[in-house]
Amino acid sequence: MSGERVVLAGDADAARLVRAAAQLARAGLGPHALIGGLAVMCRLAAVHRATHDVDTVTETTAPTAVQVITSSIGTADPANPTRVLIDGVKIDLIDTESLRSEDLDGIDPHDRLFVVSHRWALDTATETDIVAGEHTASIRVATPSALVAMKSGAVLGGRRREPRKRASDLYDLYRLVIEYDRAGGIAVTLASAPMGLGPLVADALRDRVTDEPERAIRWLLDGGPEMATVTADDLRDALDPLVEHLTS
Repeated sequence: MSGERVVLAGDADAARLVRAAAQLARAGLGPHALIGGLAVMCRLAAVHRATHDVDTVTETTAPTAVQVITSSIGTADPANPTRVLIDGVKIDLIDTESLRSEDLDGIDPHDRLFVVSHRWALDTATETDIVAGEHTASIRVATPSALVAMKSGAVLGGRRREPRKRASDLYDLYRLVIEYDRAGGIAVTLASAPMGLGPLVADALRDRVTDEPERAIRWLLDGGPEMATVTADDLRDALDPLVEHLTS
């Protein structure tokens, strides 16, 4: 596999994650893609915050992704049935299946956003060569738009998340929108996404961020000095146009 090349320079933790991702890519899984912090780093082409694990979305298969990995290159995490360890790196695996609109009947907006955004992330991920130190992982990575959708779902469920994770979710989302939505690219892509994903993202961002950005700023204080530099006006300037486009 070969695709876009991304170099993550000067970070030992990133090298550990890329080494683990390279093994994951060679494990013989079904369709899978990187999501989460490492994927955000790839899309920003920078180690913009600390992250210590690898998040993936995988096609539901038999045997499962967990079974494939633990039979070859990794060990099970006894504390979490959807997590494995590869050379000490935590790998979180989120299973997803093909969806039809009727599959979403009766599902509340938060769960609907989670399910649809993760499926769309798998369907739209692109092949990427990630380089960190001496290690290269050739693996599919979620697109910026899909990452924004998933991070919107994480922010919507913010009260249930550990404060630093809540802060990093919002900061990742903010950085991705700043980088990729200057000309409305993310807005256009999400507006055409399946199963009403765009309006779900807009509702989540309005509920948790743009209607009360001062509250969101307080969340960012838990993420450290860099995140604490973002102001309420910064969030409004970045996210208001995206929300407006997705609700127009």
